[in-house]
Amino acid sequence: MEDYTHAIELNPGDTYGYKNRAGLKRELGDYAGAIDDYNQVIKLKSDDSVAYSHRGMAKSELGDHDGAIADHDKAIQLVPKSAYFYKNRGLAKVALGDHAAAIEDFTHAIERKPDDPNAYHLRGHSKQDLGQEEAAQIDFQKAKELESAQ
Repeated sequence: MEDYTHAIELNPGDTYGYKNRAGLKRELGDYAGAIDDYNQVIKLKSDDSVAYSHRGMAKSELGDHDGAIADHDKAIQLVPKSAYFYKNRGLAKVALGDHAAAIEDFTHAIERKPDDPNAYHLRGHSKQDLGQEEAAQIDFQKAKELESAQ
């Protein structure tokens, strides 16, 4: 943490130190501190899609799922081909109990990265929560096949 803070002090206009310190803060459970650092990254580089998505994940950890979705929306707007951003937004929607919308996001993630077993697994759980047991089992089976192939 000290190294990143020192890097920020040496070059406060560079996003490197802020991004890495924010990631470390998230790992340590300091979500508010991580959000502050991601805010700095976005202030310095307003098109940093990863900063938006990671700030969204930190917001979700603090229970601000609507704020998280807004951040993931921005990340997707910046990089619409990212399966990762769709999965992150889907997880925020799951936290709000909106499994139908989460399924849409997980499906978008699968369309962008069809070999990702995690996306099938997540979509399967949302289908299961909506009582779509047969469809969920198909997703779980696909996830298992993809995991075996890796």
